[in-house]
Amino acid sequence: MIQSRFWRFGAAILAALTIAPASLAGDREVTVAITSIVEHAALDTVRDGVRDALAAKGYVIGQNLTFLYESADADPDKALDIARRFAAARPDVIVAISAPAARAVIGEVEDLPVVITALTQKSADEILATRRRTRNVAGRVEVTPYVEQLEIIAEIAPQTTLVLAPYNQRDPGSRAIATKLRQVDDTMSFTVRPVPLAEARDVVPQLRQLIGQNTAIFLPDDSTLDLPIEEIAAMAAQSGLLVVAGNAEAVARGATATVTHDPYAVGWQAGEAVALILDGAKPRDVAIRPANATYLILNKQAAENSGIELRPALLERAAIVHGADQPSG
Repeated sequence: MIQSRFWRFGAAILAALTIAPASLAGDREVTVAITSIVEHAALDTVRDGVRDALAAKGYVIGQNLTFLYESADADPDKALDIARRFAAARPDVIVAISAPAARAVIGEVEDLPVVITALTQKSADEILATRRRTRNVAGRVEVTPYVEQLEIIAEIAPQTTLVLAPYNQRDPGSRAIATKLRQVDDTMSFTVRPVPLAEARDVVPQLRQLIGQNTAIFLPDDSTLDLPIEEIAAMAAQSGLLVVAGNAEAVARGATATVTHDPYAVGWQAGEAVALILDGAKPRDVAIRPANATYLILNKQAAENSGIELRPALLERAAIVHGADQPSG
């Protein structure tokens, strides 16, 4: 079972929706057009965050806001078609959710405000580099929270002295992750040792050779390495090791914990950026900035399999708990 506790600004949202917002919304009618590359739970949640943030700022659907939404159904050609139709419709702001949607919209729209979100800073930089003029683009992007991800290792297993972090030695991006982890470990109470891999299938035997006392494993979010999470989790259970991952999927498959991006909070912060533009700010002044939006995911069963006890306070703080005895009411 999965126990969920989504702290989605509950009291703040209620207050914002019931108290007159500090915004220039008034009776002016505006249109916000949103496109996403595909309908997906996380991306849909980003969209909902945008909508709710706008409502909190006084832009309410059916009152003074027309809220358009279209999914490209994972089709790049459809994403381009949506971008072109939105450009022709001339909404007040276009929001692009995900890197493929952002690429399509930025490629087609030069004279309307665009807010991009649910993509990494690296993807945003690569997309913006393809256009000479991007003064119409703002956004809230995701920056991998390596510090928070490593800090959760120290919180769960404070006795840890060595963290093994596999990476793809053939990929420059993966090597850059290893370099970043080496930099971050200067602030930690343990040493991070990147483990180079030629193939993902090598990960279990490589890690077995390096495991010692007070060792933990960190699996970065790296699309170039399709790691066998279940095999790593089984090895960790046999050896009594903590496994912390860089994404939610790995925790669902057997890692014990991650700190990752909260899609609703990312959407909320993107919605605040949209509201600033609707209130008269220029996109270049709103800028593209990191979204400060992370949450904790735990796998209680994985922890128990490795003989690790998750403190009640930690479980209470988590947004999602896999393997909980009872679902949250």
